Amino acid sequence: TATQAGNANYLAGTATQTFSIGQANQTLTFGAAPTVAVNGTGNVSVTSASPNSGNPISYSTVSTACSVTTAGVVTGISAGSNNCVITASQAGNANYAPGTATQTLSIGIANQTLTFPTQSPASRIFVLNATFPINPLATSASPNSGNAIVYSSLTGGVCSVAGTTVTMLGIGTCTIAADQAGNANYAAAPQVTQNVAINGSGTVGGSVSGLSGSGLVLSLNAGAQTVAVSGNGGFAFASALVQGTNYTVSVQTQPSAPAQTCTVTNGSGTMGTTNVTNVAVDCTTNAFNVSVQLPAGVSVSPAGTQSVSSGGTISFTLLPAPGFTITGASGCGGSLNGNVFTTGPITAACSISVSAVAVSTATATAVPGLTLWLQLLLAGLLVAGGVRAARLRG
Repeated sequence: TATQAGNANYLAGTATQTFSIGQANQTLTFGAAPTVAVNGTGNVSVTSASPNSGNPISYSTVSTACSVTTAGVVTGISAGSNNCVITASQAGNANYAPGTATQTLSIGIANQTLTFPTQSPASRIFVLNATFPINPLATSASPNSGNAIVYSSLTGGVCSVAGTTVTMLGIGTCTIAADQAGNANYAAAPQVTQNVAINGSGTVGGSVSGLSGSGLVLSLNAGAQTVAVSGNGGFAFASALVQGTNYTVSVQTQPSAPAQTCTVTNGSGTMGTTNVTNVAVDCTTNAFNVSVQLPAGVSVSPAGTQSVSSGGTISFTLLPAPGFTITGASGCGGSLNGNVFTTGPITAACSISVSAVAVSTATATAVPGLTLWLQLLLAGLLVAGGVRAARLRG
């Protein structure tokens, strides 16, 4: 209403005007755009200039390259440049009109991850042009590009790869690589590798029999490899040899306690494509000659030189002839007990020396119960008496 006062000449004047008060606009402003890749997420945020309706802000999209929750969590669906448009909305009220704003995002390419487990077995015996499968195969974390995982060899002199099959070409380390290509939504996976040791074509071994001593050591190719053997049964040298390699097995150290001699048969040859298992090592205990040196009037049983196994002993019975008495025996580490001589453990050839004396037959007959030393004493007295009588007669 407009009013104007009057005066002496004019009456007071008034007038009115009616009009509508419009709603205020709301201004929404997006923050910095998040980085979002395929299958990844990011958060969008918006502020509303104050004053405003006070209503919550919600988010939506009509883009097929992404999705968004009402709270503003964006998920990438397909990669592209500026292919995701997010709309923020704030409802109005009696005083404020609804507010909207948009933000455009690019959805990035996702990464792929390959897992390539340790190969089983981790080593193979080399056989030229023989094949074996990649086991286990590599796997790709899901989701992924869907492209096949491709295998290749990074060591062409040792192995080649076709599909999931490996062909052996030489001795060494075979390095197998696994790759997965990308596509519009996925980058190529970083390459992963696994190794398989390609060893020689086989080991050399066999069996040992007759072993009773200790310290036996076998040698392969003049000491290139050795193996200590403690008992009868199988043995094998540790490292494999390449196909076509010559091999010779020999005894490096013979066993002792007791001393033995071991001989090798089937010990030489040329490596084929499998392990050698027919080398035979036979051990026998060494024997030494034991002889008895006898004086006149004594024999021995057993008679002649005897062969005794290393570490063994032997007993001899000494047999004096009538008119003879054994006075002692020594040698071969043994001892005399009565007329029986027993050696000590025999470790080398040796000889036993026996001593004896002749005695009078009459004396021996008259006093059969006397001991050896008394008989000797009596014989001496008789001899001395005979000498004295002879002198008196003279």
